[in-house]
Amino acid sequence: MELEAESTAFIVCEHLGIDTSEYTFPYLANWSKDKELSQLSKSLTRIQSTAEIFNQVVDQNLEKIREKPLTLDQKIELAKTAAAEQNLAKKEPGLERKVQEKMH
Repeated sequence: MELEAESTAFIVCEHLGIDTSEYTFPYLANWSKDKELSQLSKSLTRIQSTAEIFNQVVDQNLEKIREKPLTLDQKIELAKTAAAEQNLAKKEPGLERKVQEKMH
């Protein structure tokens, strides 16, 4: 179960852009060293299925968060950030084009 839990967590983290391989791979190697191939095969099927479900739920919830309207404070912060970026772009050659591309 530990192998499956850690493997699932690794896949979900990778899906979110979080690299845990430095910790995960040695940990999984230790937990899987005494397992038979048939055991690992069954575990891999469960890991894949479980990670897929987790990723779907995470994606659905992230989409709901993205669809949520911004508060007035959030809109003000975004406007301040955009204005600061535009002011900085005017001072630095080449940066203005990048800011314009970002805004469109």
